[in-house]
Amino acid sequence: MSEQQALKALWQSGQSIIGARVWLLSVIEVGPRVKGHRMATCACDCGNVTVIRVSRLWERGDRPVGCGCLRVKWI
Repeated sequence: MSEQQALKALWQSGQSIIGARVWLLSVIEVGPRVKGHRMATCACDCGNVTVIRVSRLWERGDRPVGCGCLRVKWI
């Protein structure tokens, strides 16, 4: 089971995902729904804090998840 699949199973079982890591992000807080999607505040390894949909943590498969700092590094 991949890291993303394990996180999804944890979330679907109703357990907390605070402290979980996916690629560059660590979940700090899970907030309210916005337009039907549960939002998570995450800290990136680069030091930035970003808010993303919780489902984005496992939807991206093997593609890196970060705050956007990787795009700057690749350009």
